[in-house]
Amino acid sequence: MNSIWRDNSVFERVEYEDEVDLGSAILEVQELLFGRARIYVSAPPEHRGNTPDGYLLDLSWRTPRLYLVEHEVRRSKGIRGPSFRSLGYKFLNYFQSYSSPWYRAAWKTILAQGCHARPEAGDRCAVYAAKYGFESADHLLEHVVNERLSAAVIIIDEPELAHEVRNFEKLVANTNPDDHVLARWVHFPVEVLRLTRFENQEGEHLYFFDPFLKGVEDSPGGSTFVTQRSALDLEEIDTVVVQNLFYCRTFLQAIRTDEGPSGGIHALLRPHIKYIANLNPSSAITHIAPIRIELDEKQGEWVIHASEKLHEIGPIPLAPNGRVGPWSGLRYTSKARLDEATTLDDVW
Repeated sequence: MNSIWRDNSVFERVEYEDEVDLGSAILEVQELLFGRARIYVSAPPEHRGNTPDGYLLDLSWRTPRLYLVEHEVRRSKGIRGPSFRSLGYKFLNYFQSYSSPWYRAAWKTILAQGCHARPEAGDRCAVYAAKYGFESADHLLEHVVNERLSAAVIIIDEPELAHEVRNFEKLVANTNPDDHVLARWVHFPVEVLRLTRFENQEGEHLYFFDPFLKGVEDSPGGSTFVTQRSALDLEEIDTVVVQNLFYCRTFLQAIRTDEGPSGGIHALLRPHIKYIANLNPSSAITHIAPIRIELDEKQGEWVIHASEKLHEIGPIPLAPNGRVGPWSGLRYTSKARLDEATTLDDVW
């Protein structure tokens, strides 16, 4: 996508000057990129290099989570596979630093300062703390830093960089098994987001991106779905719904989770997904099968193995004049909801 037309104005794709420029764009669209229930805190300039570029505090679930964030721009570094090796070691250095009380205290201080600088973020922490039994917002931040380091998030500006992340995973999977530091990388969830910027002659900007954990919840900016059911907690999600699975080239074969139908299964969800369900062309869920997701160490790819053939369920169709409408891409739910559902309104 090289240009966008809006209101008789042409927006052309523009590169970020450097990672600081990309960081400013992240701050500009953070609520839509990450979701309203997540708080993004950018690391102060004086801490860059010793800490991640940012921290994402996830208050979407009953259990709070913390993600470490790095952003990479091709123009600034000309990233290639070996640079992602360096990026991998950078994250692993953060993970190893995590064992130090000093580093955890520094991270907590950055989070606290970032939240206190934005009243709405501080209020959100206070409300969450009161709802889920924390003594205070400060107690919540101390807990999440010490107990819930959950994943890495890499924000990039070009799709080619996502493939280079995968190439790095292949490199890791084929590395010397005695290199325990590097080998840990591939087993730690790494979510990759792309944030592309467009600009018109007046200097106005538009951004192209897929929201964080797309398909797990509604897009905060609005989507085809208008969910009214209570949200599932992360650990309750065990099923990925795939459109037209019968027509996939890889039907009932091992399929790559990073290049599977309609996009990849989120790294954060890999440990939880136990079933794959088929959504037919008329938007009804019709089949389901147990699966397991494993790392193919020879290929360096995460693959899905169907342990049984798909068997019929439902069908679970769209409800007439219902809340849930057709969509594109993967969607996530639980088998328990599918077992009880009569329409898709019962699922989401």
